[in-house]
Amino acid sequence: MINGRCNAMANIILFHSILGLRAGVKKTAERLNENGHKVYTPDLMNGEIFEEEFSATRRYQEIGIAEMMRRARTALQGYPEDAFYAGFSFGGVCALAFSATRKGARGCIALHAAVPPNALGMKEWPAYVPVQVHFADRDIWRNQENIDLLKKSVKDSGSIFEYFGYPLGGHLFTDPDMPEYNPDASGQLWQRVDRFLSS
Repeated sequence: MINGRCNAMANIILFHSILGLRAGVKKTAERLNENGHKVYTPDLMNGEIFEEEFSATRRYQEIGIAEMMRRARTALQGYPEDAFYAGFSFGGVCALAFSATRKGARGCIALHAAVPPNALGMKEWPAYVPVQVHFADRDIWRNQENIDLLKKSVKDSGSIFEYFGYPLGGHLFTDPDMPEYNPDASGQLWQRVDRFLSS
């Protein structure tokens, strides 16, 4: 269990990064399952897994964002609507997009990702979907303007917005198989996620 206790079960749809459905994503799903939740992990790369960003980015560009989002929408057809959406990096963008547009969404957990609603093709954030965002403070992909715009839209809608920064570098610091993995920050992050899921 993440924090030694079992909470009421939640459906969680967990999107991977452009590195694919790596072991670290599966370990996260197992951890959440052990804490009493039901986790779904769509594979948007059709089995392809990458160990470094350059090859993953090249493959992602070949596939294209439109096709990636189509694959995500197709996968969601088999999953419950009453769900939290979570994701790592690009998967966090997917989580934001579908938590804001899919009926029944209970909340969004964006891990190392933040984009404003207009980048998702929306004018405003829905009033009933809380958002939690996590970033390493020195993540090169961290964009303060995007974080601020997302925060404003969520709070203007009346929904809850939580942001947590971590005093370290790297991007996927929650993945135990990545060189930037930080066990202390990762443990703190999952405790915060667990409280969010229980609220």
